[in-house]
Amino acid sequence: MFTLIKQFKREFVYGSYIFLTLELLVTRQFTVTPLLYGLTSLLGLLLIYSWFVTTLKAFGRKKVSKKSATLMYVNLKSRLFSYVIMPVTLWLSLALFLFFNENAYISQIIITISVVIYFLLMLRIRSSLEKLYFVDSMTRFVYDFINIFIFYMLVSVLNRVGLDDRIMVLMVFLFTILSLHHMLYAHRKMELESTLIAILFSLAVTLVTWYTRGLNIYMQPALVTSAYYLIISTWNVRFSGARKLEDYIPSIMYTLMAIILILSL
Repeated sequence: MFTLIKQFKREFVYGSYIFLTLELLVTRQFTVTPLLYGLTSLLGLLLIYSWFVTTLKAFGRKKVSKKSATLMYVNLKSRLFSYVIMPVTLWLSLALFLFFNENAYISQIIITISVVIYFLLMLRIRSSLEKLYFVDSMTRFVYDFINIFIFYMLVSVLNRVGLDDRIMVLMVFLFTILSLHHMLYAHRKMELESTLIAILFSLAVTLVTWYTRGLNIYMQPALVTSAYYLIISTWNVRFSGARKLEDYIPSIMYTLMAIILILSL
């Protein structure tokens, strides 16, 4: 444990800063002052990108070999979604969720999960840079979990702000298709057929959102996120090369178990 802290002490320090910033966001003095809340949220975003810039500067280039002075630089354009858009979207979703959420216990759970997610994200980004920008299965797992977490908070916020149902389902559709396209890009499956399938699955999530719009602010986001999880998990199984039906059973069973648990509450 101490070896891990010593190796990734910068990530632990920044994780602590993120935790303190999130705790400030749920204090009453901040939530009743939108300007102060917005400035504190901006501070958290600056902390995240301070870590990213310094990490990119330290690990964003490597020598091709020990015998050569030629440097190889990270292709930031190909990782724009993972390194830039995803952390921003996660932070904005967090800030919005904490602003509208009135349950202190749920806020603390979300904060704890978020700090762990950011720490894992920083570890995976740094590890991928140190290993010549290699992205392994664990990195994709972390990104998929972040997508699911963001999706839940997005649906929850949309449910709480009282938007028109049509606007809400449109925003859910846009985020779903964006995240599915990122999966296709990460797995190098950007083809016309794959794009059409992504649109169909996005429409399926949109339909679930529409038909569950009358449920309460806790149940609807959970059910819609379960549908989104089913798509993400089955796609991952398919991209791993699985062809047999039994390979998809765990994802389906976990989704059914989640739905039964949600409906029983």
